[in-house]
Amino acid sequence: LPGVFAVFPYVMGRALAPKEDPIATEEAVALIGMSSLKLPHPTPTVKRRHPTGRVMALRSQPHGFLVCDKPAPSMQLRQRVRPGYEKDHPIFMHELNRLFPGAMLETTFIAKATKLMNGYGFNKDNSIGLLSVCRDEITWSLVEDFEELWGPSFSCGSLAGMAFLGRTGMRAGLAHAPQTDDGIERYIFLSAPHIAISADGRVGQCYRNGRETMSSACGALIAMRSEMENRSVAMQMNMRDMEFTLMKQQLSETIRYGYVPTLDELTKSTQRLIKKQLEGVLYRMNLTGRAEYCFLSGVQIHGPDNADFFWPTDVYIVRFDGSRQKVDLQDLRSTDVSELLKKAELADLAKLLFVVQRGDARMVKRWVEENGGDVNSIS
Repeated sequence: LPGVFAVFPYVMGRALAPKEDPIATEEAVALIGMSSLKLPHPTPTVKRRHPTGRVMALRSQPHGFLVCDKPAPSMQLRQRVRPGYEKDHPIFMHELNRLFPGAMLETTFIAKATKLMNGYGFNKDNSIGLLSVCRDEITWSLVEDFEELWGPSFSCGSLAGMAFLGRTGMRAGLAHAPQTDDGIERYIFLSAPHIAISADGRVGQCYRNGRETMSSACGALIAMRSEMENRSVAMQMNMRDMEFTLMKQQLSETIRYGYVPTLDELTKSTQRLIKKQLEGVLYRMNLTGRAEYCFLSGVQIHGPDNADFFWPTDVYIVRFDGSRQKVDLQDLRSTDVSELLKKAELADLAKLLFVVQRGDARMVKRWVEENGGDVNSIS
């Protein structure tokens, strides 16, 4: 990101070489809800591509900019709630606040957690993330937002975000932290099951890109709850469906016999179980005198119009000497990240300009609306 920020003023001063269907920058920016930005004319030109077809990353130079020779690590636009989102989706917002009070936009949560952890000595140069989220592709926005600010992460999750990696998997992740001068390894753990809420307030329902019919999330938890309603929860290990079986076995231990929880209750039970799974493995690893880590836990919520939210439940830090320091959630919520989000928005705009320079309004529209904002999806 620093390279993008440094080059941005120069890039904004370049001239657009229009091709077919030229598009004004304001029009393109409005497609992703950034119309409030004041953009100077003329607009920039960035033409070079990596031989693989992926857009190449920018690096600032003393007298301009240079497109480097390796693909950018992420060209995904951060998700944002468009102006008027709460007014456009009042039923969803009511259900979100009722079931998950204090939930915030996913990107805002990552930004607040980042700034908070920076204050405790964790940063992308001395830390690595270990993330436990569901395999579902719609959860990956959380991973991408995290990796944009923290760099590549180690995956700990399986179905529903359950942490079945065990000591062997954890040992692998705990061998990947950056080496630092003080000899302390630092890790950021982020765990979260996920759930969807539709525009009309149906819990567990959502739309997915490319599909016209309503879908669901989390599918694994919904399937387990269906078995519970039918009084036929299969507990015997199925070697062809191991993750689902293990999920049911362990989750069932957290639920009163005969009781069928609502989907949000089952999701919250899953959040607590994943946290317990990771903490249990970490306890047996005994990192005292070797490492310190931050633990973040909560629930990811998918809303209408591909907007994702996060409900934080636990934040704490374990220091080098083994002492545990709890972070008040109010400190997280009150953390001011306006400057960080403003820089992130400028980085998003720089990504958008890669596409705008093509001068093809239809391509920009397809990129934003059909390809999830992924510049690298453009051929």
